[in-house]
Amino acid sequence: MNMKVGWGLCCFALLIAGCATSSKTRTPILVTGPKKSEKEHAQTRVATRKPLTGEKRWFALDQWAIDDALVGNLAKAKSEGNELLAGAEKHKNDFSYGNAIHRGNIALGLVALQQGNTNDAKKYLMLAARTPGSPQLDSFGPDTTLAKQLLDRGEKAAVVDYLAQCGSFYRGAELQRWIQQIHSGQTPSHWR
Repeated sequence: MNMKVGWGLCCFALLIAGCATSSKTRTPILVTGPKKSEKEHAQTRVATRKPLTGEKRWFALDQWAIDDALVGNLAKAKSEGNELLAGAEKHKNDFSYGNAIHRGNIALGLVALQQGNTNDAKKYLMLAARTPGSPQLDSFGPDTTLAKQLLDRGEKAAVVDYLAQCGSFYRGAELQRWIQQIHSGQTPSHWR
């Protein structure tokens, strides 16, 4: 295959994949629209959610509860967060236990915050940090959804404490960088 045909096929494949190439350097560039907010992503996930039952439902609750809290389905989010935490005991010996403790408390904290109860939201944030971790949390770090919202409301000390406690399961360099950024009055970059 000659280079022009090969390059053309490569550009076509990139275009289909949502990428384009720079006309000057022929370097692939990602073509994206405006960046979606967490709430917009949650709305999409809620709108496309399929009903589940049993164990499949329980495993989905860690995302469902947070999504419902973000889109304002507070009663549903609270119920799902509580269901996730209640079911965690059955999974104490597998990876999902740590995720359930962490994300169930994040969801309940988001509900409390949206209901105007900042003190309860901070308590749930600290409970989320008391997870034993999981392969996902240990590798990718803590959920910062609630921490971001509390920081936006001036709850700097609670967020720093949360991040410091998350150091018991997450060893990523971002954790210390985020804490330093908060101490210097900045909003951490590249939160998850």
